[in-house]
Amino acid sequence: MSSAEKIKRLFAKSDVTVHSKVDDRIVSDALTAFNKSEKTKPVFAEPNTWRMIMKNRITKIAAAAAIIIAVIVSINYLGGSPDGASVAWGQVLEHIEKAKTLTWKLTVTKEGT
Repeated sequence: MSSAEKIKRLFAKSDVTVHSKVDDRIVSDALTAFNKSEKTKPVFAEPNTWRMIMKNRITKIAAAAAIIIAVIVSINYLGGSPDGASVAWGQVLEHIEKAKTLTWKLTVTKEGT
């Protein structure tokens, strides 16, 4: 048995009569439920801490300063300083100057014939 036939049988067994009064009652009930749902306020689980911080001007400035300080400190620790790079290059040059022999590899490629 198809679902359309099942639906037709359910309607045949039901005692609901279809006319304009029934339709008006259904529409009015739906509008009443809709109006009640509009009056309810949205429920928030808990206040957002970041939103509370950003509402105050002083805390905005303090948060920005803390972020900037954290970025600067991490750059100094992780990025290294330019002096460290020059010391490393100086050590490379010292080893090159002390070398008694020098070897290198040369690769030449020719394009075409």
